[in-house]
Amino acid sequence: MLGPIRVLLVEPSTLLRRSLAIALGHRRRIRMVGEAATGSEALAVAASAQPDVIVLDPEVEDGGMKLVRDLARIREECAVLILARTTRATPVQPTLEAGARGYLEKDCDPPALIEALERVHRGDLVVGPRVRESLVHGLRNGRHQAGPLGLTAREIEVLQLVAHGYSNRKIAGELVITEHTVKAHLAKIREKLGVESRVQLASYAA
Repeated sequence: MLGPIRVLLVEPSTLLRRSLAIALGHRRRIRMVGEAATGSEALAVAASAQPDVIVLDPEVEDGGMKLVRDLARIREECAVLILARTTRATPVQPTLEAGARGYLEKDCDPPALIEALERVHRGDLVVGPRVRESLVHGLRNGRHQAGPLGLTAREIEVLQLVAHGYSNRKIAGELVITEHTVKAHLAKIREKLGVESRVQLASYAA
């Protein structure tokens, strides 16, 4: 039987850090192995405690993208899960590209945090609904040339046209491909972005 998920919590607010540590510590599948209030503390604790997952607010002192990269390199099996104030305060794509495996905002539901912990520990890439929306908006507006969720250049083109209200037939004509190929691209995009229908996809890209 697999052991509990070893979690390090990096959060500048003492009240929030202790509250989260208590809440997570009550879960049978989770074992709290450390807490830190700054980036330098996080690196020291991570090196000694060998966590499986590091829950990180990148706005801690000595934080930022360098801290994300350094923590992600602590050991190959360790996953960094971002718990950010807002996506504006901590840009999504650079954070994921720095090595984070998950990104949630602090107002997420507790079950969503628990699920994200378990999934990043399994090796999945996990982002919250509003975080996906932020990524798709960036794709739609041409700010990203490649997506951390694994979208290909062609899939990005298809997504941008969906965002502008194009039908499958119109997308096929624009890109000089068949409607069948458009449908295949859309199926892969929905899978990568974690949505179930074209309606949901359009709402994220709107």
